[in-house]
Amino acid sequence: MVEAQRSGEERARLAAALRVLEPVLPADLVSVLRDAAGRGDWELPAGLPSTLEDRLVLAHAALDHHVRNPNLISFSGLEPGPSLSTSANKIIREFHDALVGGAPLDESATPPGGALICFGAGLHIPLLLNTYPTRDLVIVEPHPGALCQVFADHDWKPVLDRVTEAGGRLSVVCYDNPAVAAMGAIAAVRGGNIGLVDGSRVVVGYRDEMVARTANAFLERRVNLMVYNGYVEDEDLLLGFAGRNLTQGRALTLGRSLETPAAMPAVIVGSGPSLDASIDALKRNRDKVAVFSCGSALLALLENGIRPDVHCELEADPYIDDILRYSAAGHDLSEIRLVAANTVYPGILGYFAGAALCFREGTLASRILGNGVEPLPLIAPSCTNTGASFACAMGFEEVVLCGVDLGARAADRHHAASTVYDRVEDYNAFVGEDRVWMQPKSSASTQFNRQVAANFGGEAYTNDDMLQMRTAFELLTAERGRTRFVNLSDGVRIDGFEAVEPDGYLDALATPHRTPDAALETVFDRLAGEGAGPPIDPARLERFLELLDEWESRAVAVFSHAVSYGSAVGLYDALSPLLQPDETAARSTDLWEACRYAHTGSLMKVFHYLRYADARLGEGDRRTLLTLVEERLPPAVSEMAAMLRRRIDAIRSAVGR
Repeated sequence: MVEAQRSGEERARLAAALRVLEPVLPADLVSVLRDAAGRGDWELPAGLPSTLEDRLVLAHAALDHHVRNPNLISFSGLEPGPSLSTSANKIIREFHDALVGGAPLDESATPPGGALICFGAGLHIPLLLNTYPTRDLVIVEPHPGALCQVFADHDWKPVLDRVTEAGGRLSVVCYDNPAVAAMGAIAAVRGGNIGLVDGSRVVVGYRDEMVARTANAFLERRVNLMVYNGYVEDEDLLLGFAGRNLTQGRALTLGRSLETPAAMPAVIVGSGPSLDASIDALKRNRDKVAVFSCGSALLALLENGIRPDVHCELEADPYIDDILRYSAAGHDLSEIRLVAANTVYPGILGYFAGAALCFREGTLASRILGNGVEPLPLIAPSCTNTGASFACAMGFEEVVLCGVDLGARAADRHHAASTVYDRVEDYNAFVGEDRVWMQPKSSASTQFNRQVAANFGGEAYTNDDMLQMRTAFELLTAERGRTRFVNLSDGVRIDGFEAVEPDGYLDALATPHRTPDAALETVFDRLAGEGAGPPIDPARLERFLELLDEWESRAVAVFSHAVSYGSAVGLYDALSPLLQPDETAARSTDLWEACRYAHTGSLMKVFHYLRYADARLGEGDRRTLLTLVEERLPPAVSEMAAMLRRRIDAIRSAVGR
C-alpha cells in the first residue's frame, strides 16, 4: 500500500465526487469515503500508481489491452440439445428455425450495450465508456483507497449522466472478500438491465492480487447471472403443491428465524463421495451432533445405522416420493422429522414424524399464499442448502457440512455408497417400469465438466448447477455473521467455511448436556405452539386474478406492436416495466410484483434469444424476428396467464371446502 497526505485540492475533488455519486453508492461506503476525504490519508494499492500522470498511462494501457483481448460475456438463449421442456424453449426453437433453419448464428458479431464490469477502479473507466456503448456500469474495487483516488482524479458527473441517459445505472461494489464481492457484482448486473447481459465486458484495471482474485471469483460464478426465476410451468406446479400442503393442515410453518439455542453442531449430510470416508467418525460421535440428512443421503445414513434427527427436501418432483418410498421399505422413517419447502411433492409428508415447512424465497407460491409469512432465505437450489438454512433459522450456532462435495474429487466417483445411485437396478425394479427415472450414472468427469479449488487443496470436478449451490452457501455465511461454518467434505471449497478433517473435528467435540433429539423437540414444540401459520386468504387470490388480467393486457399490447420498437433493445425498454422487479415494492406481499415474477423467467429467456439474434442479424431479418414476436408472443402470454388462472381457481375451491 502507498499512503500519503492528500492535498486540499484532492480532498475537495473527492468530496465533490461523493456529492454527485452519493445517490448510487451504498450508504456505508459513502461514510467510509467521506471520512477518508476529511482525513486525506487514504492508501493506494501497490498496483495503482501514486501520480496522476502514471495513472493516466495505466488507464490507456488497460483500454488497449481490452481492445486487443476483449473479455465478453455472451448468452445465446438456446438450450443445448433439443430440449422443449418449457414454453420458452419451444418459442425460441420456433424463432430460430424460422430465421436460420436451425443453423448457428454468427458468433463473431459483438452485440452493443450490455454491462461494463470493471474490476479495479481506474481512469480507464471513462475511456472505456467513450469507446464502447454500454448501459450499466459496475465498478468492483476491494480497496477503498483506490476509490478515493480515482473519484478525486476525474469529474464523475459526466460518467453518471452518460450511464443514466442510456437507461442504465452505475453501481459500486467494495468488499475485501472475493466471493462476496463477486456475488455483489452479479447482483448489480442482474438488478439493472439483466435482459441486456449479452455483450457485457469484463475489464481488470490494474495488477493487484485481491482485484485478480475477485475477478476470477466473478468469472467462476457468472452462471448466476443467468439463473432464471419465474418459469410459468414451474411456478404453476409449485403453486399447486404449496396449496395442497397448506390446506391439508399437517405441517407447521417456519416463517422466520427461531433463534432457539442449541448447544451442539448441526451436521448437514449430503451424498457426495467423501461421505464414505466420514461415515465411521459420524457414527462414533452420533450423540454429539444433530444430524440433518439431505435428499439421497438419507438411505446412506440408515444403511450405516445412523438415524438422522431431521430429513431435508426441496424439490417438487414425484421421484422424491419414489426414493423415500424405497428407503421406507427397508427402514422406519416414522421417528424422523421433515423440514422442507412448502412446495415439495405433497405425498412425502406422510413418511415422517412431523413436518416443518417454510415458504421458498422468490416463488409465486410464497408471494401469493404467504399472507404475511416471510420466506426463509437461501434454501435453494439444493436440499443441502435447505438443511443449512433451516439449521441457522433453528438457532444452531455451528453448521457443519459432511459429504456436501458439490462435485467429486475423483473422476470415477459421483455419489457415496449405499445411496440409490449405488443400486440403480434394484431401485428401478422397486418403483416399476412406469416410474423409472434413474439410469446408471456416468463417470464424475462427464457429470462434472469444470474443475475448481477443492476444500483440502488441489481441484475438484463440478458443474454450474453445483456452483450455484456453493453461491447460496457463501451468501449464507455472509448473512449469518455469528454462526461458525465448517466443511468436512472433500469436494469443492466454499468461501466462509473452515476446512477441517472429519475425524479430528467430530472426535474432538464435547458431549452436549442434552441429546440432539431433545434439542429438536424444543424447536418443534415452539413451532407447534405458534400453529400452522395463517390460512390462505381468498381475497388475495381474487386480487391477484384482477392484477393478472391487467398484466396480461399490457404485455399483449407491447408484443403486438413489436415491429414498431425497431430492435430487441427497444422492445426490452417497452417490456421492462412488466418484468423487471420494482425495488420499492414489498416483494413478499406485493401482488403486482407477483404478476411480474410469474412470467419473468419464461419471457426473459425468450428475450435473451431475441437480444442475441437481433445483434447478429441484418435489418431485414431483424424485422422478420420482430414480426415473429408479434405473431407468437401475444397468444403465448395469454396461454401462460390462463394456466395460472386455472391453478388459482383450484386453490380457491380447496380453500372453500
